[in-house]
Amino acid sequence: MNCKVGDKVRFLNSVGGGIVVRFMNKNIVAVQDEDGFEIPVSVNEIVVINEKNDSVFTSESYAYRPSSTVNEPKKDEDDEEDEFPDFYVPERRQEEAIDPSTNSYNVLLGFVPFNKQNASTADLDIYIINDGDYRIAYSIGKWTDKELLKPIGSGLMEPDSKERICTLNREDFSKLQVFNVSLIYFKNRDFVPVAPDQVNLELNPLKFVKANSFKANDYFDEDAVAFTVSTSSKSSAPVLTISPKDIESALKEKKDVRTVLNLKSTPEQEEVDLHIEALTDNSAGLSSGEILEMQMARFTTVLEGAILAKTKRVVFIHGVGNGKLKHEIRKTLERKYSKLRFQDASFKDYGYGATMVILK
Repeated sequence: MNCKVGDKVRFLNSVGGGIVVRFMNKNIVAVQDEDGFEIPVSVNEIVVINEKNDSVFTSESYAYRPSSTVNEPKKDEDDEEDEFPDFYVPERRQEEAIDPSTNSYNVLLGFVPFNKQNASTADLDIYIINDGDYRIAYSIGKWTDKELLKPIGSGLMEPDSKERICTLNREDFSKLQVFNVSLIYFKNRDFVPVAPDQVNLELNPLKFVKANSFKANDYFDEDAVAFTVSTSSKSSAPVLTISPKDIESALKEKKDVRTVLNLKSTPEQEEVDLHIEALTDNSAGLSSGEILEMQMARFTTVLEGAILAKTKRVVFIHGVGNGKLKHEIRKTLERKYSKLRFQDASFKDYGYGATMVILK
């Protein structure tokens, strides 16, 4: 169904209709009904109608109302249609006062089962939640095997609001997924600026298989799973509150984790731990870029040595994390070692945190 923002449409499978106010993605549009509510509808379930021939719009009481959360600026009839109708700056609200004390931000992705009775197998509705004091401009995509982002949704949001992005099939969560979320924070008054953020969120399929993973929460009436994407609360606790006993306990925990891995190497298969704790005794002060560089240097050294030693397989344990190390490893394998085969290592032995390289 071809339609554009401003078209008057009627629902095919239910009573009613409204005005197309924006595109949520290429298949879903937001239709505003006569009460001012926005309803997400598939473009295949609406039909554009002629106002003169449809009684739904003959009443003078029905008129297009701006969204309750965003004030869309008026456009001259002679103006060409905006190429990106969703992106505009909401007009300044006179009632907003300067309040520098409210500068918290907290953005989450929420996953709600489409079928509440079968949460562990149902398709999932994805929401972005803006639980903070800033307006946000957002863009959400999913990494593909070709190192490209497949767009999922984008738009503008008011503070303390949520917005449905799309519905993903359960099959999409049968393997590890890495979502990319880009955020820009702003206000329509004087405000403390916040640096734009870009986050890779790695989603473990096991999180969506167990029905008890979906729990009561502050954002939905239904049970859901919510992941924090970006928040200002992470820096709210002073570093000085960490006691020497806490540091000693944390160091002991790291040592215990490395022991639990119980790495084994044979002529048939070598196992390599790429966690930064396994590469250096002191990673404090290292940037994420420096850590990744050390991990990739270790990866290349081990792989080259295994090729010379004619080892059959090498398992690189990179962990789940945000998916960046795994992504860099596989990109390097595809570009520089295209003759080698690789795959996810045994889930039973390594979970989702390891890649096996098959040398011969």
